[in-house]
This record gives sequence, structure tokens and C-alpha cells, in this order.
Amino acid sequence: MNRINTAVSTVPVARSWVEELIAEYYSLKDYAVSTDVGIGAGKGGGRIDIDIVAVHPQRGDIILIDVRGIWTGDVKSICDRSLKVLKQAEEVMRKKYGRGKIITKQLILIDHIDRHRPKVNQIKQTMQKEGVKVKTLVDVINEIIDYIDRWRERQKKLELVGPGTLPALPDRLYLLKMLEFMKDHEMLMREETVEACALTAILYSTHEEVEELFGREAKRSCRG
Repeated sequence: MNRINTAVSTVPVARSWVEELIAEYYSLKDYAVSTDVGIGAGKGGGRIDIDIVAVHPQRGDIILIDVRGIWTGDVKSICDRSLKVLKQAEEVMRKKYGRGKIITKQLILIDHIDRHRPKVNQIKQTMQKEGVKVKTLVDVINEIIDYIDRWRERQKKLELVGPGTLPALPDRLYLLKMLEFMKDHEMLMREETVEACALTAILYSTHEEVEELFGREAKRSCRG
């Protein structure tokens, strides 16, 4: 099967698989992507990072992404910390690229549990007032799954594959390749189970955070 690579940059290894997944997605969308970009120093002198910076080389627009777990604080603390990082990153990027650049700020929340939906909605409402778009991790995964089809159609229209050939994602985008494989083998479902959510959380966090989100049974099942 032919593999077509039209993405601009080689995606650096991110600090977490969630950041890596998002970085690969924007790389596939022809953005030059950097992860864990320094934007200043904290009160204690340590470096402050923005999780993902994506710059489109032709259009020039910039996307700033902050990734946070829903369990890392209450609505106010999550919003305050995310806004601080995103606004600081925006100022750094405007100094670097110019004041006229279009900059989009995003907060990606790792959670998609019904009982936390009110909290997610409150964060969305608060951040929207500050010009920040909020998505859950599952929102992003569903967006990626849909984009794979559009990406494939684009490869066909550009005649980058022969007739009857199914365009395949670049091998270097290994997390997207996993989603592509699961999509093509009809292994993906839109509805998320508690077990799947717990698996997501345990990959990203601690057992204590899994128990807080999903209960003791989920933690025991994840521990195997």
C-alpha cells in the first residue's frame, strides 16, 4: 500500500501521549509543530511551557494548545492556570511572529465522563468568554477520525496515489497510524465506556486520580 507524506515537520517527542497525538494531528494538517515550548519563568525560577505550538507555514496562523486533566483542580483553578499559560504564550508568539498574526488558543481537557459534564461545560463557558476554545480528548479523537477521511480524499484529488489505492498515513505519525488501523478495521466506536475512560486516565495519570474519576472498581480493573 502506498504511503503519502505531505506533512511539513517531523513531530518531536512530546511529554505525554496525549500531547503527541495532538501534535501529530496538526502535523498531518500541514502545521509546523513544536511541543513543550518555553514561554517564561515561574515565581520559583522554573521554566513555564506551553504544551503545543502549531504554525502554518503558508497561512501564518498560530495555534496554542494547553492540555490538562479534569481532575487537576476545580473549575476556577483549571481556568485560571490555563488562561495564564495561554495568554503568556500568546504574548511570546506575538513578539516572535508579529502582532498581526491570527492566534487561536485551545484548552484540551482529558475527560469525557457524564458525571463530569457539568464541570466541562462550566470550563467551556468560562474560557469561551476569554476567547479560548475548549475540547475534550474524545472530541479531538473523533475530530481526527473524521479528518482521516478528508485527508485521504485530498491525496486522491492531488493524484498522489494511483487509482484504487487507499492513501495511508505517514508511518512516523505512529499514534495516528494506530487510529487509522482501528478505523479501517472497524474497531472504533463513538460511545466511550467507563473501562476505556479508565484506560485513558491510567496512561496519563496516577492510580489515585483514576479512582477519583472512575471509582475503586475501575482502578482495580486497570491494575489488572
